[in-house]
Amino acid sequence: MKKCIYCKREISDLSVIDFCDKCGIATFGDKMFYAIVKNMKEAGLRGDLDQGRFWPVSFKNILILEKLSKMLKRKPIKAKGKIRLSEYFEKFKVGDRVAIKRELSVRPKFPKRLQGRSGIVSNKKGKSYIVKINDFEKEKTYIIHPVHLRKLKWY
Repeated sequence: MKKCIYCKREISDLSVIDFCDKCGIATFGDKMFYAIVKNMKEAGLRGDLDQGRFWPVSFKNILILEKLSKMLKRKPIKAKGKIRLSEYFEKFKVGDRVAIKRELSVRPKFPKRLQGRSGIVSNKKGKSYIVKINDFEKEKTYIIHPVHLRKLKWY
């Protein structure tokens, strides 16, 4: 028997969600809860549900994740506090492929989860550029200052 993640009541092992009906309705509301249950059951019948963990939890993996997050916050000593003007005023054409790299000296004007992603410049808006990024199957647009963009070579 599994236990509800909220109230620790026992629930069936065949349940596709990890919480009881009472906690689900209290958390999500009637309509949303029943929609979640329905969609999860349909996904289970299709075989789309993965019952494993995304990251195997261990002390070693936690240390690796902490190290990676620190690496994103650091800059090389010679580059600290400096912003090259050529990067700050860099020009891009419509259709250029760019990589997103946070410039730590400048307050980022885009979500941190975009670090390392790539996209295509679709337009210019003021000093910033409108970048289209494919987020799984959806195409999303972000307005990003050129100091956070690097031109990619592609043929």
